[in-house]
Amino acid sequence: MPRTYAQAVLETALEPWLKSLHQINRHLHEANLTAMLDDATLPLTAKKQQLLPFLGDAPIAVVNLVYTLAGAGHIHLLDKVIAELEQGVERVGRGV
Repeated sequence: MPRTYAQAVLETALEPWLKSLHQINRHLHEANLTAMLDDATLPLTAKKQQLLPFLGDAPIAVVNLVYTLAGAGHIHLLDKVIAELEQGVERVGRGV
């Protein structure tokens, strides 16, 4: 029973994160910006300008994560970050 409550809390807490991350990720793929945002020679300010139209009303913590990934040249990891978050919620549900 505690696992059920814990899973509900995690799902509720992560819902805005996952919704925003999925939307941002979809837009980045549709605009083919992943390679450009992973370019280590491009300044973060230029990357932020490219990202800004896709951030919408994402929570500031999500925006900061996306900026951190882009700044490190790791925006290509966004798919995997999303998958890990989703798997974390599932693991709690399974009691792993």
